[in-house]
Amino acid sequence: LSHRLTISNIGSAAETYTISTQPFGSGPPPQPSQSTVSIPPRAARAVDFTLSPQGLAPGEYQGFVWIRGSRTGADIHVPYWYAVASDQPEYLNIVWSDDTGRSGGLLRGGIGLRVTDSAGIPILSPAPTVTAVSGGGGVVSVFPTFDIAPGLFEATIRLGAPGLNTFRVEAGGLSREVT
Repeated sequence: LSHRLTISNIGSAAETYTISTQPFGSGPPPQPSQSTVSIPPRAARAVDFTLSPQGLAPGEYQGFVWIRGSRTGADIHVPYWYAVASDQPEYLNIVWSDDTGRSGGLLRGGIGLRVTDSAGIPILSPAPTVTAVSGGGGVVSVFPTFDIAPGLFEATIRLGAPGLNTFRVEAGGLSREVT
């Protein structure tokens, strides 16, 4: 993985900047293509950073890129964050649910839900399941709507008898009920 960071010298004299990284925790930090960069006044230079997350355990990794001016002593820290995806659901969020409708009525996209791993990365497969628990309603379909938001699924439901209808949403051992 790579990313380019542009460093600007807004001062009136040339400056040499030292670049270093400080990870929080055990993950490897991004590595700068150069540890120092000299920049004339009112100019900018790009520094490329690379990262090799192969073999890392799923989770979040973060830290700072430190940029220090040798002449001025100015310290700038730029936060970085990256994650290694997991296929284990950690969070099952009900994004929305229609709470009104008529008996026998169809609620297209009546439940919106999202499943993510411990780092908040959407889990796209397998699709979560939605089942009717009480009230006589039914589930017509569960479908991805990733064009609206990454990892977003919608369930179209049919309401049953008048009163409360409860549906259970499940994904990878997680379960939530929607009434």
